Amino acid sequence: MMRHLVEGLRGQGLLGGWHVPAKSSLFRARQRLGCEPLRVLFATTAKPMATETTPGAFWRGLRLLAVDGTCWDVADSEANEAAFGRPGNGRGPGRSAFVQVRMAALVEVGSHAVLDAELAGCRTGEVTLAGRLPRSLGPGPARPGRP
Repeated sequence: MMRHLVEGLRGQGLLGGWHVPAKSSLFRARQRLGCEPLRVLFATTAKPMATETTPGAFWRGLRLLAVDGTCWDVADSEANEAAFGRPGNGRGPGRSAFVQVRMAALVEVGSHAVLDAELAGCRTGEVTLAGRLPRSLGPGPARPGRP
């Protein structure tokens, strides 16, 4: 990801002798930072991007939004297992090979921009997570976590 983020800068000669750090260095730095900087970054930047001229973004003057959900595997650590759990499989509940996170997201249809999201362990249902997203609905732009 870091390579993709800085590729344009390298093409413009703005990186000098700087090189992308090793993955292990990035992982350690991310652990030191914790999740709060990403939470703040998301809350600050997650906003509608479509304009009235964006195809499929509006219907009769109303911004079209959708809810989408997904699950993904995360690092197999004790902390992640305690926070998110493992899905069941043929060997029984909680015996899957990977720890998983479930997400439900409020998405702007025209741009596919994620406006808000709820994350939880894999045993929390998508419908439960989606039920927390209306906090971002109402007149004006949607904002993550807006009451």
